[in-house]
Amino acid sequence: MIVSRFSFARSDEDELIKRVVKEVKKVLMKTLAHASPNPQKCIAPSSPPQRNQKSDESSWGIEQRLKQLEEKLSHPRYKETTRIIGVVGMPGIGKTTLVTKLYEKLKNEFVRHVFIKDIHNISEGYGLNDLPTILLEDLLKVKNPIIGTLPAAHAAYKDQLLKTKALVVLDNVSNKEQIDVLLGERDWIAKGSKIVISTTDISLTHNLVSDIYEVPPLSDRDALQHFIHYAFDDQEDIALGLGIFSKLLKDFVHYTKGNPLALRILGRELSGKDETIWESKLAALTQHHNSPPGKNTSMMLQRVWKGTYDGLSQNQKDTLLDIACFRSLDENYVASLLDAHGPCSSDARNVDIADLVNKFMINISSGKVEMHDTLYMLSKELGQDASPLDGKGRRRLWHHHTIIDVIDKNKECFKKKTKIR
Repeated sequence: MIVSRFSFARSDEDELIKRVVKEVKKVLMKTLAHASPNPQKCIAPSSPPQRNQKSDESSWGIEQRLKQLEEKLSHPRYKETTRIIGVVGMPGIGKTTLVTKLYEKLKNEFVRHVFIKDIHNISEGYGLNDLPTILLEDLLKVKNPIIGTLPAAHAAYKDQLLKTKALVVLDNVSNKEQIDVLLGERDWIAKGSKIVISTTDISLTHNLVSDIYEVPPLSDRDALQHFIHYAFDDQEDIALGLGIFSKLLKDFVHYTKGNPLALRILGRELSGKDETIWESKLAALTQHHNSPPGKNTSMMLQRVWKGTYDGLSQNQKDTLLDIACFRSLDENYVASLLDAHGPCSSDARNVDIADLVNKFMINISSGKVEMHDTLYMLSKELGQDASPLDGKGRRRLWHHHTIIDVIDKNKECFKKKTKIR
């Protein structure tokens, strides 16, 4: 169908191929932008079918969060006010699920509305240039809109857009350029419009939003129900599981710290498995700091964080992996250890730490540096590899057997070392 739109008489073969590729990319990009949110598909599209094929969504805890978000966005006192709300939180915490529920609930109150899903992946795969096209096509119901030069991409339709308020939901935004391309100078946004931006990077909301909603983890009760939903097939299995797996269920819930995606991944992975497998999995995930960091997190569980990790600069990656070595220690002590090595200045290192906090990869709690257990395990596994900063060999040694082995094989080198932690 696409090829038939072009004339071979007017274009050589190379030009035709370029135009076909461009058209196909546009179709694929629009399909991705409007697909029904399904985080599981995004995480492991090639994974084999699981025994438990329940819906990817469960409702525990969602209504309370939806009510809290609505209060910030569309409370009656904001009826005629333009509101931009940032929905923030760590990967897998339920941002996409929440903003999807919000959009479905509110869209009929607006003549114009648009939900653009997974903007990070769209821009990674297809670039930024066509994002305004998706936005304007949905808001105005026109095909191939005229896109102006950025940041005035919406200029040709400004008067038309200003006549009617709109609901705009931008899901999984990962950098400022995406916001600039989609919202431009924001002078086209009609009074009373509501705009929601979900992101794992709270710094993107600075000087932009009216308010922020940080999606909280599930309560222990909701997390347990969420985990059970995916770990057991039916009521009979649930009744049996609550007896046999009672302590293990609580231990897995504690490990995930209320992260819905981690709970879902583990629930599906353990569904249909016997108690021995459950115990083995928990032991691998919750191993002691001094045990060897083998490949203990499942590939799917790693990907809860891997996308955010891959988006870090090399200095940020090194800072994160170094911090994992000193998790739960005093923040000033950790800062002094980080400053003791590497080419980064103290100020640059502080900027990297602030960026990691903004991306919900670490947090400072009661003066201690903390990170989620799932990210900690991933960091241990990644931290074994050689760092480009030290040229060769491993810089982070986690297990005493490994440390002894490395020192024995490199005695002359270690005699010259003055900064080893």
